[in-house]
Amino acid sequence: MKTGSKKLSIPHLIDAERDLAFKPDMGTNSFFAIADVETEEGRKFNILIHQLEVPAPAGVPRKFLSIFNVFDIDNGTFKSDEIIHSEEEVKYETDCMFIEMPNSKISGDLHAIKASANFDWGSVELDMQFPGEVIYNGGTGVFDFVGNIPTGQYSVTKGLGSGTLNFNGETHKVFGKTWYDRQWFWRHDFFGNKEKPMKGTFQEQDMYWTWMNLTLDNGDVLGLWDIYLYGKLSSWVTMAEPDCSHIVANVEPLAESASEFWISPMGQRYPTNWVIKIPELEAELIVRAIKKEQEVPSDILPKYEGLCNITGTFRGKPVTGYNLVEMVGNWNKDRMF
Repeated sequence: MKTGSKKLSIPHLIDAERDLAFKPDMGTNSFFAIADVETEEGRKFNILIHQLEVPAPAGVPRKFLSIFNVFDIDNGTFKSDEIIHSEEEVKYETDCMFIEMPNSKISGDLHAIKASANFDWGSVELDMQFPGEVIYNGGTGVFDFVGNIPTGQYSVTKGLGSGTLNFNGETHKVFGKTWYDRQWFWRHDFFGNKEKPMKGTFQEQDMYWTWMNLTLDNGDVLGLWDIYLYGKLSSWVTMAEPDCSHIVANVEPLAESASEFWISPMGQRYPTNWVIKIPELEAELIVRAIKKEQEVPSDILPKYEGLCNITGTFRGKPVTGYNLVEMVGNWNKDRMF
């Protein structure tokens, strides 16, 4: 499906600039910055700064997560940490993007974003510049998600960034490519529906999802979702064309090709190798985690945030690339459909 070209103007619920700001009336807010960078000497790092408002029913005190990952690719060292904050510890603006927690901060606009994290074991300060290209997931930026709640999600892509990384006792000037993701959930009562609280955590239910930011060496980037929630499986990719139109295409369910499973310290059984098949785009992409051990341990929401390499074909031509894969939910058993 191709949608939203300049000749066919479809009004979006999402405004990429306006909706960067914190939304206090929503069910959750997520701010997600990725940097794939290197030093002047050629050492490579993957960095993730994630600020997440924990989903909770209306009236329940808010909790926020500050998450920081660093992967030293050359040394194979992956370090991740997650700190829980109360609402009183968090500062935010509702008319522009500004979210400050004791251990991290994200601010800026659609073209310039600053992201920083300061943990006991490392810190980073990043300046990211973006051309303004946006992937509105699903073509409009809104799709059904947990508990039949619409979610808004879009990606600001093809960014460049630079900054300073302190890791393992060393300080590095770094530069490279960046990606920024913004997401939130609406509340049930916005649509006249009664709230349906989840019965336990994701790990206690048969629900999960996978997200990837497929970044190819031919310049194409795609957002991929593979979601199994409440007995329904949905798998698709969204791609923005140079003319700002969007291509939305089905993906063969990831469970059909997942392999090289890893049992994590949190007891999760994560796949670390996939064959992504997108028939409409003549694509068959082999995605493999560079290091299996890339879990973010958490008392609230264990997850996998792993850097991967890509090889294969896209639109019938050979490509290579990389992506970050996120896996959240119950990954304790086989996934075959």
